[in-house]
Amino acid sequence: MRQAPQDARARGTNAGFRARRSRCFGGHLATVRAGLRALALGGVLLCGMPALADEPAAGSSSSAHPSALAPQRTEAQTQVLVRAREALARGDHAAALRLLTPPAEQGDASAQSALAGLYDRGLGVPQNFSIAARWYGKAAEQGDAAGQNGLARLLAGGFGVPQDQVAALAYFRKAAEQGHAAHQMDLAAAYDNGIGVDRDPREAAQWYARAAGQGLAEAQASLGVLYHTGAGVPQDLAKARELYQAAANQGSARAQNNLGRMYTKGEGVVQDYEAAVAWFKKAAEQGLPQAIRNLGVMYDNGFGIQQDDAAAVELYRLAGRQDATQLDALLEEIGLIYDPRLAPPLSTGDPAAALAATRLAAQRGDPVSQFILAHLLAHGLAGAPDLHEAVRLYRAAAEKGIAPAMTNLGLLYLGGRGVPQDFVLGYMWINVAAASGQPEAVRVRDAISARMTPQQINEAQRLADARWRDAGNSGASDPLR
Repeated sequence: MRQAPQDARARGTNAGFRARRSRCFGGHLATVRAGLRALALGGVLLCGMPALADEPAAGSSSSAHPSALAPQRTEAQTQVLVRAREALARGDHAAALRLLTPPAEQGDASAQSALAGLYDRGLGVPQNFSIAARWYGKAAEQGDAAGQNGLARLLAGGFGVPQDQVAALAYFRKAAEQGHAAHQMDLAAAYDNGIGVDRDPREAAQWYARAAGQGLAEAQASLGVLYHTGAGVPQDLAKARELYQAAANQGSARAQNNLGRMYTKGEGVVQDYEAAVAWFKKAAEQGLPQAIRNLGVMYDNGFGIQQDDAAAVELYRLAGRQDATQLDALLEEIGLIYDPRLAPPLSTGDPAAALAATRLAAQRGDPVSQFILAHLLAHGLAGAPDLHEAVRLYRAAAEKGIAPAMTNLGLLYLGGRGVPQDFVLGYMWINVAAASGQPEAVRVRDAISARMTPQQINEAQRLADARWRDAGNSGASDPLR
């Protein structure tokens, strides 16, 4: 049984590295003790630095200084890249893959880094960090900033390549020195987290400042945290408030929460509970657990808002749910899916006759009937619930290309329902389903990574790539192999 180890992060695997979860200064200080309403305002949380920032969208031109090593691009090649960007913009990832592969194979660095981005994010193909790393590496060799930064992120976490945080830091710096704000943010985060180097908030502050100067909201928020706490820079509450305000105005939930925290304590501003509530609400609406809890504190104590025990309890409950792993919440939310293109099962005519016909067609190997019968058995709509038989039927339909069956089979493996819990097989099926266009699978796949080690993810991606190619999807095969 291949489950996600509970101590993955404690062992330094960086399993949560790609999940981009934020660290919070002060820990969970806002815990409410039973029967106590008078909670100190010091319990309102300050949310700290996030993990590494998102890479610019695949296909974007992020290299401020193209390397002289890169071959000159012809007008025809330029037009291909333009068409690829247009395909990405309209969500046609399969077309982008077809368009990007030839120029990437011919050595175009921008095409190589963009193609890597498709594999990195699982757009139009099963997510595969190993293939992404190879294409990022080829682009990085030519001085492409997106390639350097993409390779650095994979090296830092050990995804698709052996973990090498020293090499990662070097690539982060090469990319950041080309001037892109997101790359500067990533280098700053590496110094702030101590990736490939001892933690150095002073150096982090310098790179956050460069990215913040270009208007990047999360860099403004992270630099604000350093000024707020006096880490790497002299403490300056007025400067922290200014940075939080700029980021909050752009919609940064972290900055909105932290700004609310300043108003509750009168740090760098005149104490104003109503203003604090307003900022906590904005951040809570974006699902930030700390802000939801902090808003509960305000309701609990009647600070800046009418005291309301029921509202406080509900907010604490929601915050606790948000604090639970994203994967667990998604598994509970999604349950099992049904293909909306199909009529509801047994909804017309004689239900008994329809069920008999569905069973017969499923026995004869019809994949749609297998999927429908699996749905009926899983939900107890054809007698007593039978998850074991539902798993068998979902697998049969999935192996014949029914994407919702792939999603459900993956969900059952992840939840250990009807089968032994197996994160590797669960990820594999979810990954293939995501590449087949299942939106629920995309959400779950992105949540799984926080619960798996890099080794588990790499194994699951190899299995998904093999299954994808065996099904005749040549786009997923590794052209560098």
